[in-house]
Amino acid sequence: ENGTWYFLLFGKIAWLAQCLFGVIKWFRVPNVLLFLIMGYLYCKNISKKNWLILTSGICVQVWYIFSYTTADAWDFFLSFLILLQLTQEDSLLNRAITLPVNCKNVLRCLIMGVLFGMLFLGKQVYWAVLLLAFIALLFKLLETNKEQKKVLVFNYCIIIGFFCLTVLSRYGFDLYHYG
Repeated sequence: ENGTWYFLLFGKIAWLAQCLFGVIKWFRVPNVLLFLIMGYLYCKNISKKNWLILTSGICVQVWYIFSYTTADAWDFFLSFLILLQLTQEDSLLNRAITLPVNCKNVLRCLIMGVLFGMLFLGKQVYWAVLLLAFIALLFKLLETNKEQKKVLVFNYCIIIGFFCLTVLSRYGFDLYHYG
């Protein structure tokens, strides 16, 4: 079962593009936009992170995924974003987990929790990225000093809370709508 919000969200984007431009074939626009965003992030970071070459090689059908109307493009894109967040020292994720709690940092935790939750709602094959993120964040927790561990654990709990809200909102919608 795939509980992704992809078809609802991207259907609305395609509908809007069709209304604005009057052409019926706009249902592929959201995935093309995702591919362009991913391409931009890829080009922006390739000189600093040569391992990014592997991310495009993981899935040999990356062109197919992004040229059709398929939720795999969304899941692949989210996986790419999570891997990028894990590897950048100044990333949103690393700032969210290391900085003390304030309104701005709760917003960072919200974004990361929703990002992880959206990937969880996708196809199960992409859960490997979530497992990798969990292991990487666990190692980060184990290698920090005692004072910083308190901040990390608290921020991890906030992210997990937003992750759970994201997942539960999707399944709660199904429960409410279908019984």
